[in-house]
Amino acid sequence: MKYSKYIFLFLVILMLQLQAISQGVGISDNASNPHSSAILHVQGTSGGFLPPRMNDAEMNAIINPVNGLIIYNTTAHCTYHYNGTNWLVLETHECITLVDIEDNSYKTIKIGSQIWMAENLKTSHYADGSAITNVQDNGVYGNVYDWNAVMNGVGSSTTNPSGVQGVCPNGWHLPSQAEWQELETTLVATNAGRKLKKYDNLWTQNSTHPNAGYNDANASGFNALPGGYWSGAFANQNGHAYFWTATENGTNAENFRQAFDIATLISEQGAKTTYFSVRCVCD
Repeated sequence: MKYSKYIFLFLVILMLQLQAISQGVGISDNASNPHSSAILHVQGTSGGFLPPRMNDAEMNAIINPVNGLIIYNTTAHCTYHYNGTNWLVLETHECITLVDIEDNSYKTIKIGSQIWMAENLKTSHYADGSAITNVQDNGVYGNVYDWNAVMNGVGSSTTNPSGVQGVCPNGWHLPSQAEWQELETTLVATNAGRKLKKYDNLWTQNSTHPNAGYNDANASGFNALPGGYWSGAFANQNGHAYFWTATENGTNAENFRQAFDIATLISEQGAKTTYFSVRCVCD
């Protein structure tokens, strides 16, 4: 019977495994049993559940993610799940899934008290389904639009929030100059441009310039990329990013720019016929 103790141990382990299978598996810091309805029950008062943490590039590099896979995205500071086709954010007050009329989905980011799109708008239709005429496809940079197109017939706004939906999806609006200034203040004006720019090889113009600012690379999560602008042809790509506001200034309109060689966020006026990028803000 020299093997009897091993047989007994084997039977005990087997019984424990069967019990775990029938009752679910419990993980706790106080030896609590799992609830009978749970396959896996995590309990505790001294710590939390921590899913895999990875940045945007690492998340998108996962090969053949299974439907329902969950990770924490350290770039967006939000929890994402895979729905079989796309990575979607698990919505909270600060993490919102934005989908436009064409089913394009966008990352979002909370900066201060504002929730911004973290990608450029790329729809060619307004929220009611009607076509936008003055729009140009700018490839990886999304679309660019002239000012009349982004306003969609609504007058200028200087308020915060602007109240102008314009080209933005339902529940979102085109930010006024005042809203961009709030963003600038939140990020501290002297370095706001650097904190908005995403370090990427698309910024090819003099990327070693001190004010290219990659020591602050995308600290805000805004993901600004150098899409340039369109005025009969594309210009300033790879060196500058331009964004419309809902605020008119005489025959021009206010826009904000990030440049490869400047650390600040630049406020300036642009001809309404020029095509710039759009970032929307949550209502």
